[in-house]
Amino acid sequence: MFRLRNHHLTVIFCWLFLIVFILPAHAATDVEQAQKNVDIAIDTLQETQEQEDGWADEKASLITRLKEKRLQQELLSKQQERLRKQVALMQERVTESKRRVEEVERIRLEMRSFLDETFLRLYEQINSELLPFLVEERQKRLERLEGLLLDDAVSTAEKFRRLMEALQIEADYGRGMEVVREPVRLGQESLIMDVLRIGRLSLFSRTPDGTHIAVFDQAAGSWQTLPQSYNRDLRHAIEVANKTRPVEIVRLPLGRIDGSDEIKVTQ
Repeated sequence: MFRLRNHHLTVIFCWLFLIVFILPAHAATDVEQAQKNVDIAIDTLQETQEQEDGWADEKASLITRLKEKRLQQELLSKQQERLRKQVALMQERVTESKRRVEEVERIRLEMRSFLDETFLRLYEQINSELLPFLVEERQKRLERLEGLLLDDAVSTAEKFRRLMEALQIEADYGRGMEVVREPVRLGQESLIMDVLRIGRLSLFSRTPDGTHIAVFDQAAGSWQTLPQSYNRDLRHAIEVANKTRPVEIVRLPLGRIDGSDEIKVTQ
């Protein structure tokens, strides 16, 4: 731009040289005309210079805007790439979620079948039990459990937990000893007796005063009177079950009593 301005000054000096030295003989009117031409040239030069300055400023502004646009384009490209990766990740998560839902539904259906089959086996076991102990309590537990398994509002996990609890309770009946006082039908009489359950092996009963003792005959499905020779051992066994006596060996008949009155031993 500095060179351009020097060039314009050179042109002006040339015009002034022509006016002062080359055209001295011209009339005053020619001088005035020349002066006007010089003024016009100077004005034109100024206008041109102003336009060039404006163009230079506009060029600089456009270059700045172009750089900004390129920077914005670069940022948008990075953002677009990041969003593309996010969309791909979300699609993967959606696909995985669908797979998990399908897997959970498959497991739920299989678990429902397992729960139904297990409950049926538990139901058959309780109803085929040869020893009639805690009959009402166990039947009520079965009814509650059946209603729970049929309730779609209850989660599968809760159904599984409750069923496992029932199985654990039934398994616990198979070990240990328990005494309950309840009515017992012995012959034609109904007596209040202490009923001793030894696992799932045998049921014995004894009146509190010891006048009557009996064993449940699983084959006959009824209570049978025991000889008084077992009275002492049965009393000790009841006291052990009630934890009022240290554990000791007692002699009680297990299973069906035959005509020989064979005695089998249990602790």
